Amino acid sequence: MKINTKSELAINGILAIAKSDGKRPLSLAVLSKNMGISLSYLEQVFSSLKKSGLVRGVRGPGGGYKLSKSPEMITMDEVISSTETRVDEYSKNVLRMSNDIRILDFLKIIESKTLKLYSNFTLQDLIDENFISEQENREVPPQAAE
Repeated sequence: MKINTKSELAINGILAIAKSDGKRPLSLAVLSKNMGISLSYLEQVFSSLKKSGLVRGVRGPGGGYKLSKSPEMITMDEVISSTETRVDEYSKNVLRMSNDIRILDFLKIIESKTLKLYSNFTLQDLIDENFISEQENREVPPQAAE
């Protein structure tokens, strides 16, 4: 599974909300300006995050978005899955290009393993940069060192 631009924006956006003071909602207009991206595109991303139950909108003056749950309860696979197209959704295109069902089965396995990897990291890990120390502590597999 390749992370698309929407997923990158979702991660950046939800991280910005998590890093804000948490008492006030974060306006998408402010976030759009800070990130240097189109407000309408960011609205699409946050619509997906809202549908997934990761953020909630607050209306009125001073409105915007807040997290729906604490950062340690939000996993990266949830954020990425909110914006990514799943293999099942594009399986007709895969089968149209090749009648070999093994390709689709392979893609489903890769997607599953990738999402499982993302599920090991929470939004809090991203805030605390816990993922960096985990990567540094991993040993290089023998075949990669050759």
